[in-house]
Amino acid sequence: MQWPANLIEAQLRASPEAIRLYAEITRDFNPLHLDADFAAQTPFGRPIAHGTLSLAVLWEAIAATFGPDARPAAAEMRFLAPIAEGALISATGSRAGADDPLAATMRYDFTVSDAAGTQALAGFVDIARHGADAAS
Repeated sequence: MQWPANLIEAQLRASPEAIRLYAEITRDFNPLHLDADFAAQTPFGRPIAHGTLSLAVLWEAIAATFGPDARPAAAEMRFLAPIAEGALISATGSRAGADDPLAATMRYDFTVSDAAGTQALAGFVDIARHGADAAS
């Protein structure tokens, strides 16, 4: 298997509806995400998306690139900035090293950013080849 040079970009609009649905899925009803009046009193000044919503967009990019059976073997990331309600967020990534068709795993560096280029999340993820032991 050749490892693709780049992850297929995934995007999501952090609309109020998307944030509300994500809150229901995760059972995280923090008013910072859902209550505009509450959020206006915070340093952010408005509602922000859940940090892990940006992580979900990364998983979408991985699934788009490697298929629904993609197997992340390891990941390291940092949450760098909040995503404002209404922002379009994009996950992109590229292979960290040369293609090695025999490698059991391959590392991809990634970022999740808003349309202005503000990075919300950055790090790497190791993808295991189908049939490879994810712990290797």
